[in-house]
Amino acid sequence: MDAGIASSRIVIGGFSQGGAISLFTGIASSQKLGGIFGLSSYLLLHDKIKDYATKDQANMETPIFMGHGDSDPLVQYQWGKDTAKVLGELGWKVEFRTYKGLAHSADPEEINDLEKWLEGRVSAK
Repeated sequence: MDAGIASSRIVIGGFSQGGAISLFTGIASSQKLGGIFGLSSYLLLHDKIKDYATKDQANMETPIFMGHGDSDPLVQYQWGKDTAKVLGELGWKVEFRTYKGLAHSADPEEINDLEKWLEGRVSAK
């Protein structure tokens, strides 16, 4: 008997580079995940992502949440928007939220939106 947590109950995500790594890892994973999120992040190897996506695309139906401030001087807002667009065009279900005036940081509205999204992905047992 496996006493571990089912991979479908695991959500991976992060902020900035952590979000970029999470997006890439989730897309490339052969294990079904409960969700993937990236805040103020972007898609690593965007021009080669098709090569890294698993053949069975275990997470094609896995929801992705992205939040990005439109005043981010470090990870440009357009990079986040482009990431959501590319992933959407490839068939992933991406929810992209814009936070007006937010620089390279998080704010309570974004965290609240992420919390609601997480509650919809992995319910309490």
